[in-house]
Amino acid sequence: MIQNLLEYADKANILTPILFVVVVAIYAQKILNLFDQVKIRKVNYLSSLYENKHLYENTKEMIKEEINNAAFKSAIGIRVETTLRKQLTELHNKDKHTFTWKRLRMSINCLDHETDEIKVKIGWFEKLNLFTSFIGLVCVITMYILNSIMLVFKHDLEAYINFFVYTCGLGLLFFFFGYSLAQYYHAYKLKKALEKFEAKEVVLSTCKENT
Repeated sequence: MIQNLLEYADKANILTPILFVVVVAIYAQKILNLFDQVKIRKVNYLSSLYENKHLYENTKEMIKEEINNAAFKSAIGIRVETTLRKQLTELHNKDKHTFTWKRLRMSINCLDHETDEIKVKIGWFEKLNLFTSFIGLVCVITMYILNSIMLVFKHDLEAYINFFVYTCGLGLLFFFFGYSLAQYYHAYKLKKALEKFEAKEVVLSTCKENT
């Protein structure tokens, strides 16, 4: 089927990336629906356990916390334990415009939640990952441009197939490196926002003590 599509694209002079976008657009909704069903399955299973009348109260309380954690993962997209969930929720409620769920979700790998308050840690590993992701992104873009030039010079079915394969592979790498850069960006912005928020709280507490 793919070969027939490529042959049609070759005859119709349609670029493979356009054809790829069309295929993704057709099946995207079905894939998203499948992901939604998988995410909600654990919540439904735990809810059925919670309704069991023969369970002890402490066991039901544990299941209740797991239901909240699973629902939090399904709604927000962050896999958490009970303590971290409460800390993230408290931080978000302090300033919903600054500590957005998107920023918290993207910064989750840099969060230090072993203390009473959440801290953002950006060490040498995160900076090294930033550098390698940036270099990787530049290499991916360069290879895509070179591959596009080869397609222009060699306009046949084999060139279309190669371009399709390289586009898929480079697209995945582009997403991987781009997502890594986005994670660092949000972690850095979250760290600055926390420092600013903490400094503001210190000023307010000092003013209250003086009054």
